[in-house]
Amino acid sequence: MIFETDTHRQFYNDNLKRAKVKDCYSKSVIYLLGINRDTREHFDEIYNVDTNEIKQEVINAPFQTSGSLAVTRLAFNLFNGTFYDVCNAGDNEESTPNADKYTPIEIFTHWVSLEYFFEGIRIRLERADESKQEIIG
Repeated sequence: MIFETDTHRQFYNDNLKRAKVKDCYSKSVIYLLGINRDTREHFDEIYNVDTNEIKQEVINAPFQTSGSLAVTRLAFNLFNGTFYDVCNAGDNEESTPNADKYTPIEIFTHWVSLEYFFEGIRIRLERADESKQEIIG
């Protein structure tokens, strides 16, 4: 596994220890959220390691920047294949998902070190080896 910095490595190891579920989904989320300073600092607002849940409302949080949004969107999409941004069309129309914000072009444009995004994808897509999956009761 490659890490951008020692801070990223330490963040990943510390939060993986805290996680109740240690599967490819949670490992990928923890890894990806450790790349960006803003997502590291707001990790507990983004992902709950106790319940293994992402907190979708964080997409609209004031701390989000274009870089942290790219990390958050990729992590969320790899976690459960969905997206959470919503475009409010107006009073007479329904809100529609901002699916375009989750395309590879949109996500990868906002990040310089793509190798870490690809590492997060690799972690998530590794063939599930049940002997490596750990759930702590």
